[in-house]
Amino acid sequence: MPVSAEDLVRLLALLAEEEEMKVTVHQSIKGGLIAGGAVGGAVGAWATKGTFRPVSQILIDMNKEQRMQLQEYFSTVATNITSDDFMALSKLVEGDDEIRRKMICSLRNYFNDELKMEILD
Repeated sequence: MPVSAEDLVRLLALLAEEEEMKVTVHQSIKGGLIAGGAVGGAVGAWATKGTFRPVSQILIDMNKEQRMQLQEYFSTVATNITSDDFMALSKLVEGDDEIRRKMICSLRNYFNDELKMEILD
């Protein structure tokens, strides 16, 4: 069974928290202006909350359509990953450094390419 969009978001949010991934408000506003629509609205809702925004929170705040787009983006990365259980999926990623690295790299690329947000190092 393919990884569900909800499980993928949960997994990526967990990885983003562990890596302490954040975007700046400035980049977030820029991303919202470029991306427009639903993403722009979501960005605008939290743009005044502080200097940095955790990537994990952005992922959790995604609506169903955005989660489906994220799932499609990750379909090429996660072709060999199948699980119907979040715990099994997270153990798989935690136990395989190569898969973990690919997931983190792809998350950075997704934020840069699709959301036009730069993740801080």
